[in-house]
Amino acid sequence: MFSVRLPEELEQNLTILSEQMHINKSKLVIAALKEYIEDRQDYLAASDVFGRNNKRYTHEELISELGL
Repeated sequence: MFSVRLPEELEQNLTILSEQMHINKSKLVIAALKEYIEDRQDYLAASDVFGRNNKRYTHEELISELGL
């Protein structure tokens, strides 16, 4: 179990959106948080991989490298 206090404006926006989508606020928050966490994990993984490879290619170099 986890609880969080939302700023009033954010809570109002959450309420409006949940009513518009016909979904309860808890499910909406869970879906949004899950998507945010997955996006951040993807970003961090990509940053890690990108940081290991310092070679940069121009568009033309990439096309040539791939033989396209």
